[in-house]
Amino acid sequence: AAWCWGGTARRAYRAVKDFRNMSPRHATRAAEVLCAMGWADRGFEVRCTSCGLRSFVPLRDSSARPQCPECHFPQQYDLDVAGPRVYYQLGSLADRAADQGVLPHLLVAAVLHDRMQEAFVLPGILVHGLDGAHFEIDVFGVVGGALFAGEVKTSGKAFTEEQLRADINHSVALGVDLHVMACVDEMPSEAARLASQLCAAERISLEIFDRTFMRPSKSGEIRTRITAHR
Repeated sequence: AAWCWGGTARRAYRAVKDFRNMSPRHATRAAEVLCAMGWADRGFEVRCTSCGLRSFVPLRDSSARPQCPECHFPQQYDLDVAGPRVYYQLGSLADRAADQGVLPHLLVAAVLHDRMQEAFVLPGILVHGLDGAHFEIDVFGVVGGALFAGEVKTSGKAFTEEQLRADINHSVALGVDLHVMACVDEMPSEAARLASQLCAAERISLEIFDRTFMRPSKSGEIRTRITAHR
């Protein structure tokens, strides 16, 4: 059997100042919460002058005499005016979940549970129809006595007309009462308008979650909006 070695993929790590769309105060708080949950590590960075590689060194592996983890050449940690700069790195499982788009699905589940405690949500199912059809559903379950299904995207721009028609057709095939459409950034008004028209034609309700609901501006606040077509 042939063996293949190598690859350039590395888990990313960031200093608080590099967290996008967050103030340093909120970024630090969020990173520390992830560490407390066991989802992330704090550490330092080595920028090796010998092999040229940059490496994340978890705090538990740091030492008074730092060296490059790759070539073991004596180095120093990346410094700022206060001393070694602290970096954060997601754990392997959380990093893979983020890479595979799992977190937006869990955000939708959290929003629905916040709205109604008895909500039952499956963040992803594979449907095998009796007619031979096969398709994926990002979120599926029951909330408030209504059967729902829907699609979750990282970017609202991914909701093209083709995508919307396929998503709503899948919801109709499952006989749901409610179609969910969600993304973690802004939802384009054109996509929301088309989804509303398509759901109205099929006589099912539509619920849209975007960054306003998935990333509420106030702690603990999750707002929802429902467009009903009954």
